[in-house]
Amino acid sequence: MFPHTRVRAPSLHSAMRLLVLSLTALALGLGGRPAVAQTAACVSDWLVEAGEPPALTRHREALRAVPGRVGFAEQLCPPSRLASSRAEGSIEEQQTWDRTTSAWTSTDRILRALGDDGRLAERVRQLPVGTGWVNDQQTRYALDGADQVQTDARWDASAWIPTTRATYFYRPDQRSLGERQERWDADATLWRILAQRSLGYDAADRVVLVLTEALREETLETLPVDRTLTSYAADDRGSVVLYQRWAEVGRFVDVSRTTLTADADGVRLASVTEERQAGAWVPSGQTLYLFGAEADTVRTQAWNRATAAWENTFQTIRSDTESGQRGVEVTQSWQDDAWINVSRSETETVGGRLVAFMTSVWEGAWVPRRRLRRAYEGGRLVDEVTEQWEVGAQMWALMMRSVFSFHPTGAPLRTLSETFAEDGVTLRSGTDTVWEYDALDRATSRVTAAWDPTLRTWVDASRSLYTYGTVPVATEPEEVGGRLALSVSPNPSAMAARLELTIPSSARVRVDLFSVSGRLVQSVWNGPLPSGRSEHALDLGALAPGLYLVRVRTEAGEATRMVTVVR
Repeated sequence: MFPHTRVRAPSLHSAMRLLVLSLTALALGLGGRPAVAQTAACVSDWLVEAGEPPALTRHREALRAVPGRVGFAEQLCPPSRLASSRAEGSIEEQQTWDRTTSAWTSTDRILRALGDDGRLAERVRQLPVGTGWVNDQQTRYALDGADQVQTDARWDASAWIPTTRATYFYRPDQRSLGERQERWDADATLWRILAQRSLGYDAADRVVLVLTEALREETLETLPVDRTLTSYAADDRGSVVLYQRWAEVGRFVDVSRTTLTADADGVRLASVTEERQAGAWVPSGQTLYLFGAEADTVRTQAWNRATAAWENTFQTIRSDTESGQRGVEVTQSWQDDAWINVSRSETETVGGRLVAFMTSVWEGAWVPRRRLRRAYEGGRLVDEVTEQWEVGAQMWALMMRSVFSFHPTGAPLRTLSETFAEDGVTLRSGTDTVWEYDALDRATSRVTAAWDPTLRTWVDASRSLYTYGTVPVATEPEEVGGRLALSVSPNPSAMAARLELTIPSSARVRVDLFSVSGRLVQSVWNGPLPSGRSEHALDLGALAPGLYLVRVRTEAGEATRMVTVVR
């Protein structure tokens, strides 16, 4: 499976770290705390506790035994560089092979801290400086009910400075309500919405609205960009998708619409797209779905304004296997009042898994171009080969090959990827990645070698070293109550709903209810509110059924929620 033998230069990483620890232990053993003790090396327990030689363990224990020392990590790492707390997690130290010095050189390391629920709570990237590490980037992950929040920050000498924040909103059943992208305004010390997408559902739980908003830098306002409205036929045999764009006149204007028709079983029969021009709907294209006993056809047509008629453009004819898997697919173009072959693809599946795929082009006859072949063991992909057809030699030539092997747990053990020259024999480039695991089935290293076409051999390129245990947390987890939060229940609602609002600090707050067209329907609150949680009533009895938008504006930012009114 792995036909070659890789030549690997010896690693000096363990020896270098042993030397650093030895010198530090010697310095600490000479009596009082030396001035350079904290900067000589910034190495913590988690760097040497997993998979290291016994000599490193002995040096670590020797350091801990030095009188007056409270702990290994505290001795070697400046408190400002560690964080205010520690959590369970892992460290990934990334290194590259330096051919000049024949040694591994650290490029960065990733600290991952887990929360109490076992989820990833924080990811910190650090860069090497001298013998220590300096913070660079941070990402924090938090849950706010069903919503997910991801906050990014950069290190500024002594503190983390927020940069961007992404919030993903979900219903209790985990269906998406949208997402929001924000940037930190350091001058105003608040989050500003860069972009926001909101989804609305009808009483039948179908998506009927997708609204996109974005920040206008000139006015620092978050304004609509576009929206998609979907209406469904009463008999469920079709729908109309209307796309609108927000215009400078301060309202949505029609751009295009697509009408879908289906049969009684919900099988799509046709889709027609129209564009709004000079106050009227003008056809632009349509797709027809034609079903036959042996093959199905998807045909696209364009509207000819001169003749006011539909004209054929392309069609795809697809025949499936007896098991329903895709078999042969032929693409044709309409030329000189006839369908002309263009390309063909053949797909072979076994047990729902792709095992072969081949493409051909029409040159008076079908000429092969490329093919893909896959092999599986135990349900896992272990071999993938891509070949191209050599017309002159009338044979398949190897282009790329990937071979995979797995740890008993299903985790990757080795991945070999190779790319070949046009002759299908000469290796042009490739990577060979090998993982190692400890007794607890945790990855301890990932080493990647690369093919050197000049030396015609495999050489070390990069590696990652993993260790596990307690890791420093760069900052306390974000408090959910420390940001603006908004919820509406019940939703959908018929007559009334309850709005729950949480603000991080007392401020003047404005809460309004808008129609999806942007018209102000109801002013819910406009005045000061104390920090924390408050409840407000939404009177929906006089509103027509449909979708509405609740928007909260405070000095700390904005929040929106979609509300569905049903009868």
